[in-house]
Amino acid sequence: MDPRFWRALIAALVPLALLLGFLAAALVLPARADEPITLQLSPALAGLGEALLSALVLLLAWAIRRLTRYLSSRQATRLRRLAEQALDAQLDAALSPPPPSRKRGGRGQK
Repeated sequence: MDPRFWRALIAALVPLALLLGFLAAALVLPARADEPITLQLSPALAGLGEALLSALVLLLAWAIRRLTRYLSSRQATRLRRLAEQALDAQLDAALSPPPPSRKRGGRGQK
């Protein structure tokens, strides 16, 4: 496959992995079974946590946009090539001389 595809895919997967890792690290299981499971930021990340989470979400959105832009440009290129081939075939058919007509052997012809 095209190396640009792999670069765009990796650019989309890295921030997703970071975001999921951050959320997994922020998940605190309750000490008692009757408490609900909640997402809490550790005290060390309290000030930085929201900014980091926002930056990761924006990075993920940018990477997905880059990947979809690459895939759509590739699809557009493919469609443009098909349209050019169809136009070339139509022009060739319109500009080429008609094939010589064959007359069937009728009366008087040998």
